[in-house]
Amino acid sequence: TNDPPTIILGDPPKRNVTERSDENTKIGQPIGVSDPDKLQEHFFKIESCHPAAGCDLFTIGGCSGQIYVASTAINYNEQQQYNLTISVVDDGHPDAMSDSGNVTINVLNANDPPFFYDIESSSVKYIDENSPADTPLTGLNGSFVLADDDDILHFNDILTYSISRNDANAFQINAFTGSISVAAKARLDFETRQEYSISVMVTDLEGLFDVIDVRIYVLNVNEEPSLRYDYLSLPENSEVGTSLSVLPKVSDPDVGSSGYQYGVVGGGENYQMFTVNSATGEFSVAMEGLNFESQSEFTVLVQVTDPGIDKELDSSSREEYKCEPLSVTTSVVIKLTDVNEAPSLVLESTSFTASEGDEPGTVVATIGVADEDIGQTHEFSVEGGGGNFGVTVGDDNIASIYIASTSLDFETRGSTPYTLTVTVSDGELENENDGTITITVSDANESPKVLPEYVLHIPENYVGTTHPMYVKATDEDVNSEVSPDWGRLSFTLVDMYNDELPEQLFTIDLAGGTSSGQNATHAFITNKEAFDYEENSIYQTRMLVTDAGAGSHKSLPSSAIVVVYVDDVNEAPYFLTNDDLEDSTVFYVSEDAALGTTVANAVALDPDTGGDWSVITYSITGGNVRFEGDPGSFAIDPQSGVITVDFLKEGGTNLEYPYTYELDITVEDGGIPKLSDTTTISIEVTNTNDTPLLPNMKAEINEDAVEGDVVITVNCDESCDRDSSNTITVTMGGCYLNGTTTPCPGYRSEIFGVERVDSRTSNIVIADLKALDFEDAAFENNPWGSKPVYDLIYTLKDDGLPLPMQSIFHAKVTVRDVDEAPSIQTGTFFIAENREIGAVIGDVNELASDPDYGDTLTFSISDSSLYKDSFDITSFGAIVTKEVLDYETRSFYNIKVTVTDSTGLTDEGDMIIRVSDVNEAPQMQTDLSFEVPETLAAGSSIGRLAATDVDDSSNNLIFGILPDATLNSDYFAISGDRILLAKPIDYE
Repeated sequence: TNDPPTIILGDPPKRNVTERSDENTKIGQPIGVSDPDKLQEHFFKIESCHPAAGCDLFTIGGCSGQIYVASTAINYNEQQQYNLTISVVDDGHPDAMSDSGNVTINVLNANDPPFFYDIESSSVKYIDENSPADTPLTGLNGSFVLADDDDILHFNDILTYSISRNDANAFQINAFTGSISVAAKARLDFETRQEYSISVMVTDLEGLFDVIDVRIYVLNVNEEPSLRYDYLSLPENSEVGTSLSVLPKVSDPDVGSSGYQYGVVGGGENYQMFTVNSATGEFSVAMEGLNFESQSEFTVLVQVTDPGIDKELDSSSREEYKCEPLSVTTSVVIKLTDVNEAPSLVLESTSFTASEGDEPGTVVATIGVADEDIGQTHEFSVEGGGGNFGVTVGDDNIASIYIASTSLDFETRGSTPYTLTVTVSDGELENENDGTITITVSDANESPKVLPEYVLHIPENYVGTTHPMYVKATDEDVNSEVSPDWGRLSFTLVDMYNDELPEQLFTIDLAGGTSSGQNATHAFITNKEAFDYEENSIYQTRMLVTDAGAGSHKSLPSSAIVVVYVDDVNEAPYFLTNDDLEDSTVFYVSEDAALGTTVANAVALDPDTGGDWSVITYSITGGNVRFEGDPGSFAIDPQSGVITVDFLKEGGTNLEYPYTYELDITVEDGGIPKLSDTTTISIEVTNTNDTPLLPNMKAEINEDAVEGDVVITVNCDESCDRDSSNTITVTMGGCYLNGTTTPCPGYRSEIFGVERVDSRTSNIVIADLKALDFEDAAFENNPWGSKPVYDLIYTLKDDGLPLPMQSIFHAKVTVRDVDEAPSIQTGTFFIAENREIGAVIGDVNELASDPDYGDTLTFSISDSSLYKDSFDITSFGAIVTKEVLDYETRSFYNIKVTVTDSTGLTDEGDMIIRVSDVNEAPQMQTDLSFEVPETLAAGSSIGRLAATDVDDSSNNLIFGILPDATLNSDYFAISGDRILLAKPIDYE
C-alpha cells in the first residue's frame, strides 16, 4: 500500500522575512518531507494564508519546498506576521497520499523612505519682491514643506532637507526644519520675473529620499520713484508766470504707474521765486525781481508722490502698507542767464608823453573799463599812431597802451603829437563815450650806430694798419639841442676771443671830428707785432662805441664784431737742426755699398701749408765729387730727400775707406720767386761690414697648428751676409693684415715668435694660439681673397764692426682652412598633446653652429636616442611627430639629435620635448540598461551612471540629461552619478 508522507516544518515552524525584500528572495530553510515509500516524488503547495493577502506575497517551490517572496509589497507597518497552511502530496499508487502543516512567517522591519504630504499646500509659496536674504516664504504651510517617515518612531530616523534644483540660485532651505527663505545673493524683482520653480529633496539617514516641486510667486510692492529735470534756465528779469518749458523726468520701477503729484517743499535762498505745477511738474516764475547780478542761481526742493499699487490684486503684497503711495524729494538748480550791456572807457587823462629812447613794450598810458556785466572779458583796439602803438589787456581788465615799434624818433617827428582812438568791446557791444588820446614824443640820448661786423686784413710778418683801415660810427644826436655831449664818440677794443687781451695785440688811432680827437667818427686799428698765418690766421675782437652822455641821459654803447684776417705770404723752407732731429747730421756709408744703397735722409720743412708754396724740392749743390771728372757719388730724391749711392768708380774707389763727403743740400719751395735754404750733411765712408740681406718669404700654416710648430726657417748663409763670423739676430718689427696698412689687432701680433737655432739660423714659430683661425673676422674685407694672410716684417741684424748692419724682409704667412666639427646646444621645445602626426615641434637649426663659414649642416635623430619611433627630424632641422602624443601617457621626452657638416664631422645634443596637457572629453559607458517596476516611487534611484576622464583621476564629472535625448526625458532626473525617477511611470 502507499504510505502517507510526513511534512517536516522545522522546530519551531517559523520563518523571518524583511519587508520590501526583492521578489524570489528565499525565506528560511525549505519545507522537508519524510516518506516510507522510497523513490516517490513529492509536490508542495500553499493551501491557505492568514490573513489572506499573504497568498499574494509568498510562493513555494513545488518540488523544492522552498518558500519565496512573491511581491515587494510586504510592509511591516501593515502586517507583522502571516500564517501559511502548506501541503505535500506524493505520487504513490493506487492513491496519492498527503500531509499538511502550518508555517508562521514573521515580517522584520526595514528602513522606509521619507515622503512629502499635504503636497498641494506645500508646493505653492509666495515672497515679496526686494525681500532681503533669509526672509521666509509664505503659503498655506507658511515657509515649510511637510514631510514624514514611518521609521521615525521605530528607528529614530532623522530627516534633512535640501534644494536639488534651485532656479537662479535664488532660494535656500533650513536643512532640519524644511523652511524655505531668500538666498543671500538673490535679487527678486516683480517687474523682471514673477514666478520661480524649485525642487526640494527630503532624505533619511540611510539616503532614501523623496522630491517635491515648489512654485514660488514673487508679489508686487510699491517702490519709490526717482525724479530729475534737465538743465533749467531763463533770462534775468523774466515776468511772473513765465514757464521754464521743461517737464520733469520720472522713473518708477512699478511699470505703468501714472498720476504723480508735484510740489515745492523748500530750497535755498529766495526759492519762493519759483513754483511748480502740481499735475505736470513744470516750473514757472512766481515773483518779480529776478536779477542775474544779485543772484544767478536758485536751488528748489521738489517732491513727487506716486499713486501706489492696487492692494486687491492677487499679484500684490499681502501686507497693505507695502502698496501705499511713496514720495521722493530732489534738489533742482535753476540758473539765470545774463543780459548784455555796453561797456564804457575810464580815462584819467587824454594826453600822454613817450620818450624816443623807450624800448618797444614800454607802457605809455593805462585805460580802465566800466561794465555792469560782472566778470566779462573785454577787448581793446587802437587806431592811429602810424602803427607805433599797441594795446594789451591785463588780468585786472585794465588796458595798457604800449610802444609797438622802434620808429619813434624825435628828430623826425618833432613836437607834433600822435592822435589815437581807443575802443573797448565786450564781444557784442562797444563803448559809446569818446576814446581819443594824444601821445607826444620827447627827445632822448640815442646810442651811436655802427655796422654789426667789420672784416679787416693784414699780411703775416707785417706790423702796420689793417685794410680797410678803419671802423666808422655815427650818432643822430651829433647836433642835439639838449647836450652836445650826446654826439661825442669814443672807441674801445674789448673781449678778445682767445686768452690774450686786445690791448696786447692792437692799438687804436682816432680820426674825424675835431683835431683834438673829440667827436671822432673813425678808428684805425694797428697790430703791435707781426702775426704768423700758420700759427693763427684769424683774430676776433669787439669794438665798443660810446657817446659822452651822462647820468639819466647816458645811452647804451654800441658794438661791432671786428674780424682781422692774417693774409698768408710765401715763406722760405728750412732744414731741421741737430736739435730738431735729435740725431746727428753725420751719416755713414760702407765702402762696399751697392748702387742705390740708402745712405742718409735730408729733412726740411716749409712754414706754408697747402698750395705750391708748401711743395719743397731737394738737390745736391756741392761736395759730391771725390775725383775730378766724376759725375757725383750720391743722388738725392727731390721729393723725399733720401740720399743714395748713385755712382761707383771701377773698384769702388770713390767710396774707399777712409773718406768723408761734405754734401751741400739745397731745398726750394714752389713760390715765384722760389725761396730756399741750404745745409751741409757729412757722409763718412766706413770700413766694410756687409749688410745682411734676405728676400721676402712666403709660408702656409694650418689653422689647427700647435704652439712650437715651425712656420719659416730663416738661414742667413754667406749669400745673405759675407761676414761669416757675424751672429745674426732676427726680430719682429711689425704685423699687418695683408694688403692693408692695418696693424694686426688684439692678440694676433703674438701668434708668431722667433726661436734661435744657431748663430746664423732662427725659426719663425707658432707662439700663441689665441687668434689663429681661418675664419678670423678681422679678415672679412681682405682684398687678397678668402684666405687670411699675415704680412710680418722682420729685422735682420748682425753684430759686425765697426757698426752693426741690418735690413728688413717680409714674411707672408697664409692660414689654411681645416675642417672643424659643428656644435649643437641643448634645447627645450613644447607641443600640445593630440597634435596630428607630422606636426612641427621646433627648429634646432638655431641651436647649431659651425666654425667653417658657409658649411652646410644636416640633422638626424641619433641612433642611440630613445623614442626614435615617436619623433623624426628633417634634414634642415625641424623636429616633427611620428605619432600622436598623449600627456597622460608621457609628458616628457629626451631625444638626441646629431648635426653633420659637409665633410661628415658631427656633434650630438639633447633636445627636451615637453608635452602640454589639453582638456579632453570624458568617455561615458554606453551599454548601461536599467529595469524598474511601474510601482517605483518618484525620486527613487534607478541606477548609477559610469564615465571616465583621462584628465581627472578622481572622476569629478557632472552628468546631465540632454533635452532631446529621448521623448521621455522629463520622467528622469540626475543627482550626482545617479539617475532618478522624476515622476511616476505606468507600464500600461
